[in-house]
Amino acid sequence: MASFRLFDWDNHLKMTRHTRGFQRRYGITEQSFHKLVSILRADLQVNELQSIRSGGADPITPDMIVAVGLRSLGGSLTEDIAEIFGMSKTTAHNKIYSFLHAVDKHLNINVPMTDEEREAVLSEIKTRMMLRPDRNLARNNELDDDSDY
Repeated sequence: MASFRLFDWDNHLKMTRHTRGFQRRYGITEQSFHKLVSILRADLQVNELQSIRSGGADPITPDMIVAVGLRSLGGSLTEDIAEIFGMSKTTAHNKIYSFLHAVDKHLNINVPMTDEEREAVLSEIKTRMMLRPDRNLARNNELDDDSDY
């Protein structure tokens, strides 16, 4: 069983804030990212015990799954995503699929198959995350007010 290095999400966030590189890496602002995580969180929870058993590291969080999914939509290769986030290629692939499925379910955006479709999905997510919650951002109006960000 392979063991992968622990990815420190909190440290990564600090680094992207320091370099002002969050939007460049993920295609949306950090505020929009947190809105998206809040919408998708319930569908992206992982079994912590199973995650630790299979990878030997801390569990993969919903924040990391959204980051993995957004990197994929931005054109990053699954192999590169796996290396960046310290997970196997199979795990990265599964997390990308989980993210896309949750996006389809909660935002009613179809899973992309081509590069053009992937770019269109990222553009649509970006547009919807910039809208205020009272303008029907998500089907279930699951967002909180922006004031906490």
